[in-house]
Order: sequence, then structure tokens, then C-alpha cells
Amino acid sequence: LSVNNGSSWTALNNGLPSSITIQSLTISGGIVFAGSVYNDVFISSNNGSSWTNNFLLGNGNIRALGSNGNKVLASTGMGVYLTINGGSSWTQVNNGIFTGYFVYAFSFSGNNFFAGASDGVFISSNNGNSWSTMNTGFLPSTSVNSLYTNASNIFAGTAYSGVWINSLSSVGIEEQNIIAKINIYPNPFTSQTTINFSEYQNNSTIKIVDLQGKVIKSINFSGKEFELDKDAMQAG
Repeated sequence: LSVNNGSSWTALNNGLPSSITIQSLTISGGIVFAGSVYNDVFISSNNGSSWTNNFLLGNGNIRALGSNGNKVLASTGMGVYLTINGGSSWTQVNNGIFTGYFVYAFSFSGNNFFAGASDGVFISSNNGNSWSTMNTGFLPSTSVNSLYTNASNIFAGTAYSGVWINSLSSVGIEEQNIIAKINIYPNPFTSQTTINFSEYQNNSTIKIVDLQGKVIKSINFSGKEFELDKDAMQAG
């Protein structure tokens, strides 16, 4: 864990097996999910201070994790699973994705799910209950190892074929332009304040500026609420 933009790091391994390999991380509702090789999913509800094993998936190799609000997707050797209750239970959501396709990445736009797989990109608009391909323009059998979505496009990082881009409008998704209401309390504050959003923020960038308009802190954030410490910002 780093709380100073990567200047220093602290190991958070309490409850994790020694020499474990973690392939993926995501956070949902204050719960951190860690996907491992051979050891299934570990979860932490205290920012990684301690971990418990979530063996409910029954499959050791977790290739990818992704979250959208309270919905968390996990890619395993037996396909894609979904939890909506913090990992207490998981449901297999493979309709339209052949289980022989390895899913390496997830991304989201509104209520739409995207999965980057060994045979291209798949999309679901019903919480993963069914999936369809989104591969127009791709080379045949393109393996997609990473995905990123912004308000209007989806980007795919592939094996041996570089980076590709597709418009979300090509699959009927309108540009996302959600303006969230923000509550800050206490305000003003002396040491710490809480910033709360009315809408879930997915990979949003929050910039803190001084009276001259200079950016003194930039925060990448997913969720609806976070705490801002005055000590973590530059004076001014």
C-alpha cells in the first residue's frame, strides 16, 4: 500500500500465504478483492490490514477481477462469476462466453460490462446474464489482455497486435455524462474531511487546487466516498 503517490510502500500480507502470487485487484463498497494463482480470492474489509480466503469460487486461478458499484466480476478457469454481496456468494455468468475462452480483463460503462478474452471483446448489458461479441474490426482470434473505457470509447490492449479503439456508440451506448452531487463534511476542516458523491465514480480523477488554481493533489478514485487528509497535501 502507498499513501504518498508511490514514494513509499508498505506490505499488507496479514492472512495471505507466503510467496502467494496476486494477479488482480479491485475494490467494491470498501471491500478489497485480491485474485490469486492457486488460492482463489482473498477479501479485506480494513484496507488490506488483514485478509480472509474466499473459497466459494472453488477455482484456484483468478485471472481478472473488476467491479462496478456492488457488482464484482471474477474470471476463473471455469468461466466468469458475479457477486453482489461482497463475496458472500458467487453466481456463474457464462451465457455467451464459451468457458474455453480465458478472460483477462474487465471494464464498465454505466450498466454495461465488457470482458477482454482470448478471442476478443464481449459485452453484457444485463449484469452478465448474457454476453455477445464486440469484435468488428479486430484481427481474427485477437487476444485482449487489458481494457479501458472512458465516456465515449473503449480501448483494448492485445497480444502482439497493439492497442485498438472502438466507439461505444457502435454498440448503442450513449456517451456517459453523469453529473454527481458532491457533499463535503466537515467543511471547512482542520485535519480530515469526507467527500461523498451521489453517483458511483468509476476511475474518476479528483483534483485539489489552491486559491491560485494550482493543482496540489490529484487522486484516482472509484467508489462513492473517500476521506481526504490535510497532512497528505502540500501546504497552502
